[in-house]
Amino acid sequence: KEIEDKGATLAWSPVSTAPHYVALGMKDSSGGGFDDYGGELEIHDLNFNEKSLKCSSVASVKTSGRFMSLAWSAMSNYAKDFPSGLIAGGMNDGAINIWDPAKLMAAHPKAQLSSLQAHQGAVNGIQFNPNPASQHLLASGGTDAAVYIHALDRPDTPKQPFVPAPEPNAAKHAAEVSRVAWNTQVPHILASASLNGSCIVWDLRQKKAWCELRDQNRSAIADVAWNPIEGLQIATGLGDDQNPVIKLWDLRSSTTLPLATLKGHSQGVLSMSWCPNDTSLLLSCGKDNRTFLWDLCDCRPVYELQAAPTATAPSGGFGGFGSAFGRRYEVSWSPKLPAVLSTCSFDRKVHVYSMSGTKSQATQAPKWLRRPVGASFGFGGKLVTFSSPPGKPGQRVPQVVKVSSVVEDSSIVQVSRAFEQRMGQKDFRGICNDKAAAAEAAGDEHEKQVWEFIKLIFEDDARAKLLDKLGFNAEEIKAAIEQGAGVPSAGAVAAAAASGETAQDFFGAEAAGSEGEIAAGLGDVTLNEKEEKSESPVVAAGAAGVSATAGGSDMAGGSDMVKKALLVGNFPAAVDACFQQGLLADALLLAGCGGAELWEQTRVRFFERETKARPYLNIVAAITTGKLDQLVAESDLEEWKQTLAIISTYAKSEEFTTLCEQLGCRLQDENGDLKNAALCYLCAINVPKTVSIWIKELRETCKQIAGTSSMALHALIEKVTVFTQEDMNSLVSQPDSEIAQLFTNYGALLANQGEMAVASKYITSQDQASNELRYRLFYAAQMERTGAPHPPAPFNSALIGISPNSGMTAAQAQAHADQQEQQKTQEQAQPTPAPQPAPQDSAGLPSGWLEQFDQASQRMFYVNTMTGQSQWEPPAPAATAPGPMSPVPATAPTMASPATQQPTPTQHQQPHMLSAQPATASPLHPPQPATVDPGAARVPKQDGFISGNVPTGSAGAGVTAAAPASATAARSSDAPAVDPMSVSTEVQPLVQTINATIGLLMNAVTAPPQKKALAEAQKAAGVLCSRLSAGQIDPAVATKASNLVSAMQSRNFDAAMAIHKDLTATEWTNHKDWIKGIKNLVQLAKMHGVA
Repeated sequence: KEIEDKGATLAWSPVSTAPHYVALGMKDSSGGGFDDYGGELEIHDLNFNEKSLKCSSVASVKTSGRFMSLAWSAMSNYAKDFPSGLIAGGMNDGAINIWDPAKLMAAHPKAQLSSLQAHQGAVNGIQFNPNPASQHLLASGGTDAAVYIHALDRPDTPKQPFVPAPEPNAAKHAAEVSRVAWNTQVPHILASASLNGSCIVWDLRQKKAWCELRDQNRSAIADVAWNPIEGLQIATGLGDDQNPVIKLWDLRSSTTLPLATLKGHSQGVLSMSWCPNDTSLLLSCGKDNRTFLWDLCDCRPVYELQAAPTATAPSGGFGGFGSAFGRRYEVSWSPKLPAVLSTCSFDRKVHVYSMSGTKSQATQAPKWLRRPVGASFGFGGKLVTFSSPPGKPGQRVPQVVKVSSVVEDSSIVQVSRAFEQRMGQKDFRGICNDKAAAAEAAGDEHEKQVWEFIKLIFEDDARAKLLDKLGFNAEEIKAAIEQGAGVPSAGAVAAAAASGETAQDFFGAEAAGSEGEIAAGLGDVTLNEKEEKSESPVVAAGAAGVSATAGGSDMAGGSDMVKKALLVGNFPAAVDACFQQGLLADALLLAGCGGAELWEQTRVRFFERETKARPYLNIVAAITTGKLDQLVAESDLEEWKQTLAIISTYAKSEEFTTLCEQLGCRLQDENGDLKNAALCYLCAINVPKTVSIWIKELRETCKQIAGTSSMALHALIEKVTVFTQEDMNSLVSQPDSEIAQLFTNYGALLANQGEMAVASKYITSQDQASNELRYRLFYAAQMERTGAPHPPAPFNSALIGISPNSGMTAAQAQAHADQQEQQKTQEQAQPTPAPQPAPQDSAGLPSGWLEQFDQASQRMFYVNTMTGQSQWEPPAPAATAPGPMSPVPATAPTMASPATQQPTPTQHQQPHMLSAQPATASPLHPPQPATVDPGAARVPKQDGFISGNVPTGSAGAGVTAAAPASATAARSSDAPAVDPMSVSTEVQPLVQTINATIGLLMNAVTAPPQKKALAEAQKAAGVLCSRLSAGQIDPAVATKASNLVSAMQSRNFDAAMAIHKDLTATEWTNHKDWIKGIKNLVQLAKMHGVA
């Protein structure tokens, strides 16, 4: 900003609500000539919102004298009476005039409150006390060498002024006083400077001089200023052209020798101002027409404020007048606006500058650029804030830094904590019940059904209870048949017998015929004629409207033929005769006596003939023939629940999973029914397909709300976690899999809410994003204090150079780099140490808690490294509830024929507590002994559909059930996968290595899909070793297989997979029977880190 044609002295507004106002007191006649002795007081609004350099005058008043000095007080203690404070002007006639700026700006006729007449000459210096409680005190100094203190608590009736050191104290100035300055920290300390080189520091409380600062050359002191925040530091500016310096004094150290001397001006100093917002900066101007910004830390000028470009000398100048025309005689910092200062120059102009953005030579940024408050969000839901307590401008007030946790989504934190608590108790059934009840309350029938199906996994009789969920309750069906399907009760049968009614009476005499009529009805039918010539008695009766008996003669003739065939032992002919007469039950009975082949042929003919009239016989056919897969392939998808019920009732354990998956595929591919397909996949324990459908449902939910729903993501994680029983390795082992990304996103979501310990549990993938998140969580939650192993660093560190401030030469830097590289090489060459157990003093504590000793109280206390919480009482130990028992598959009865059916199922039970089985040791790489915590129970993974009892309906008549085909189910856990004695000596080392790996995997694998993969790997290993022993594999292929096993043994799984990929591409046709299973072995070994 620029104010033209104003040769004035300036005072900034100290009022916080109006910092953009300045008062100007005119020092000249404003061109009025020699006869004009008056002055003028103006108030200008700088209005920094306008880009124009001009500013407007908001008030002005004429005075009888000219201004020598000007001061503005905020009058904080009297703000009610003086909202804009007070303005005091020291005049050239010795008067001190007092104005109310609020009345001035309101054009009040009595804006001047009083006029003080104490000095006998011009008032060179005037200043209000800056301390809030003493802002009504005004100090003045004049050409009469006097210093006065004026109390303006009532400015309209001012009190008599007093001197700092009254008699008999003889301390006083011997020359005119140039400036006065109040101490910024101590309200009763005042400094006054005179032209004879003396600066006296007055103590108004003691009413005497505290000290006197003298220049040895008696150079005139043009200005004096106190440090805004240090009450014992003062600066004096000398106006002598022979010694134009600024002296910095520290009154604690010396009053005779200055602390520092600033040299830069070539002529005397005229004015200076100490920056209130950064006490390391001091502004000064001198007679040499230079204005410097001093850095008091380096005691040198770091910036020079150039003369205004409009400062041009008037025409006709003489001597050196023209070069000094724009010389500044007064500089002043704004007390409220950081980086803003004002200058007054001899060309009758006032300029206002902003120092923001200036390119100075300072070694540090100005303090006004320091933010008074700030906030930054950190990892793990942390919020770091800092603020400065209220204080004076520029005062050194220690900043307060706070670290707090911010929970953005409290709902996800609440449900996550509740879920983790339930999972810690291993209460899978309870979780499923609660979730199903919540879904029912929300009206989500499908979600309720999902949780009910998941619950079946943990049931001992899952397949029987599955029938109930599908709407087929055995007891209810039996009761309905007995009550409404015409089944007579025992009482009704007894009553009929007592009445004496015979069969002839019941059916009627007309239904009976003579034996001759029956024989005549049969006619000349021979045993070689096809059964198509006769109809079923039931069908014929239905068409003719008569009873089920065709005719007496026909029946007699047919019976005779059957009898004749039986007499000669021709069971096939007897069966044909029964089919011709519609005696289907007799045909089935006779076929059972004629051998397995005849029984099978008769059963097929029966179903082909009767299925159209009675569709339910399709089910009977599939059950008796064991062709449930054909039934599933041809079933009506609208009746999928009936099909699933048939599978649950009659499928053998080893085919149950395949049939459920087959039904699910049909629902998904043919009908697009993803929800019901997911239920079938769930029964099949097909984790990838089930979860993939759940993910599609999540995407659809997010698409509907046009965003990501944290609660929907949590619901998916809940289902997957319970479904897999916290074994998610089979899902997230692939870095690019969608579920792996969702688990990482869920972990990041919990981490952002401050749940870092829980978040780390769900980050099990090995992709780059998961590794970075896992690494950050480990150190953010201080998990190393709990004894947990350190995760690998997700980034490669490299030495890129040495800091220039390190003091190292180029040779030393190179030697340091070589040393670091050598140390890194040695660390990589050393074997990886085994993970250390947790500290003994933390034993029995929940995860994340540490026990520490307090030296002050000599007591133990406990710290939660995840939350920072500390307490004296030991935290409650983590609850571990024993899981439900998991029965092994039941042995179904084997039926030789319908007549010899005697089902006697035998159930075996696994022990509840599983113990670690010793694995077969490999001579090349002996396994490390497993560390088993005796106090921790291992909960066996549940699969009620496979390992539960098969419902009793599966042992019905005509059912032929085979024992499980997998040899693994019958083999004991400690038996080797391949018998070393069954192969040649050359192959035995390979067999021992494979057996060792499979033995370790049998203890590590718990999830049903992984168990299935391991069974396939065992089978493939047996085929491989047998063919190697028999010499049925080419030497080149055998070498590749041996290299694959060796790479797997040395934990080089990538090389093993590369060899397997080569075998698949070149040898699949001849060796596919073992190549596929060996891939499962490598993948499982890599997943569980065993070899």
